[in-house]
Amino acid sequence: MRRNIRQLTRAAFRLRLETMEDRSLPSTWSTPINLGSLVNTSQLDQRCTISKDGLSLYFGSNRPGAVGTTEGSDLYVTQRATVNDPWGPPQKVDALCSAGDDNAPTFSPDGHWVYFGSDRPGGSGGMDIWAAHRQDKDDDFGWDTPVNLGPIVNSPQNDDGPTYFEDETGAVSLHFNSQRPGGQGDYDIYVSQATGDDHLSFGPATNVTEINSPRRDTRTTISRDGLELFITSNRVGSVPDATNAPSLDIWVSTRASTADPWGTPVNVGAPINTSANDGAPSLSFDGLTLYFDSTRSNGLGMRDLYVTTRAKLKGDDGDAVSAMLICRKAGGNQPDYLVRGPASIEGPIYELVRTDSLRATGGDATVTLAPTMPAGDLSSAGSGVAVMSSLMTPKIGGLNGDNSNVFDLSVSEDVWL
Repeated sequence: MRRNIRQLTRAAFRLRLETMEDRSLPSTWSTPINLGSLVNTSQLDQRCTISKDGLSLYFGSNRPGAVGTTEGSDLYVTQRATVNDPWGPPQKVDALCSAGDDNAPTFSPDGHWVYFGSDRPGGSGGMDIWAAHRQDKDDDFGWDTPVNLGPIVNSPQNDDGPTYFEDETGAVSLHFNSQRPGGQGDYDIYVSQATGDDHLSFGPATNVTEINSPRRDTRTTISRDGLELFITSNRVGSVPDATNAPSLDIWVSTRASTADPWGTPVNVGAPINTSANDGAPSLSFDGLTLYFDSTRSNGLGMRDLYVTTRAKLKGDDGDAVSAMLICRKAGGNQPDYLVRGPASIEGPIYELVRTDSLRATGGDATVTLAPTMPAGDLSSAGSGVAVMSSLMTPKIGGLNGDNSNVFDLSVSEDVWL
């Protein structure tokens, strides 16, 4: 259900409730930590993916014992007993490896399927996307023989770096990078929609034009709610390398709902990005931990695996925020504002703050959801402050007792000055 609040003037905003266990914005990432010499080597250790339970980390490596064509890369897994334990020594996942390069895996949410890039024989040309099934989602060495996804998804050019995503309706999509003709630059990101329930049938891939650039765009990861997409790119705006050319950086794009297009990617900045190549991100299921690879100078080899974390938002009382509202201007492609509040989303006070992209142009704004205000009322309560009805206070299960948590809010631009 959508609820229209009394129109004042001009600017319109669309609001969506987000639980903070799903995502945490704005992001303040910790200083990345190298996974250490037990995981990394003096060779290439790269393009990882973290399992849903956080206990298995798959990645590609050309360490001694690996074979391949261009990079000599095989797939390895490092395991741990709990998320608080250190990672164990990596082991080759022989069932997924071949005489070709094998790299950049991604899991289905149920853990029974893995998708990855390989240039092994039997593909459409170059790197192709392959899939494999396992009966036991906890058995990292019980994979069946990989199957090529076929020429509807793959092309004669390189197709690699898949990201599997299933939205709230059960619709499945596969994002991946490709050098096929018709793109905007070097590699572009494409998406293919599942056409069956067999985990192998996907429709023709389409270019995700809103997130691509004339330069290299590759290696993605998507938050479990589908509202945050991280991408590897050396587009203009990336940190310059030693030659003053844009290095590979991690960028992030957001959207208000899974039905909306992606917004313009924003560089995640320091401390994740450096003048070295930083990329191939993998976001944990809770959205608070990001694994990636980097060629930064303090590593152990040619490319190492790193991890960084972000905390949930904190309320005025210091407690973690459990809910917020994502706000964007009507017709926009990405969130412009965040409504955030204390850990109890039944609480009376929520603050609305502008995101970094707008903060520089307009300063912070505050909105108080006051339970004493009449239903449907929205009025200015001073410079930078507006008051909304208690009926707009988000409740788990949807507003007004239904299953919707999205509604439109129209306010005067003067409120935000």
